Amino acid sequence: MILAACVGAAGCSKYAEAPAVVARAVKTGPSAEVPATQPAQIALFTTLAEEKAGRPTGTPSTDVVIDALSQAGLPLEQRKQFLGKLIGAHYCEGGRTTGGLGVSICEFNDAPGAIAGKALSEKSFGKLFPNREIVVNKKTILTIVEPQKTAALMSQAETAKGIFLKL
Repeated sequence: MILAACVGAAGCSKYAEAPAVVARAVKTGPSAEVPATQPAQIALFTTLAEEKAGRPTGTPSTDVVIDALSQAGLPLEQRKQFLGKLIGAHYCEGGRTTGGLGVSICEFNDAPGAIAGKALSEKSFGKLFPNREIVVNKKTILTIVEPQKTAALMSQAETAKGIFLKL
């Protein structure tokens, strides 16, 4: 049997939730049945939902940071949740400015966790994203990625960093 599945969520959306999985079997000849679920994808959506729940307080939240950036003329497009546990974060979200500056904000349970998360991010992703800077404010980190070193992106990066550090 061939299994055709429709998953009711796309990627890591702004508010990723467990997908609704609809499956139907289409008989085309003798073969082993394929499971109707995709455990890895469901596990990812479950983890994202868990990270979103019970977010830390007493630190600039992703919503506050993104709103402040937007009010300063740096709105984020394609806002998405990222997997925070890769760097020990409780929750991460970000996107790109209209000018192309990459922005990621991650919330941690405590300040030492944020410092450790910054170090882990630098070690794990530094070679993949060489034009980036990570800034810590309380229990939150802001990662700024400049795909190209242009005057416009450098200006956006400095503006974003200044706004974040004042929150």
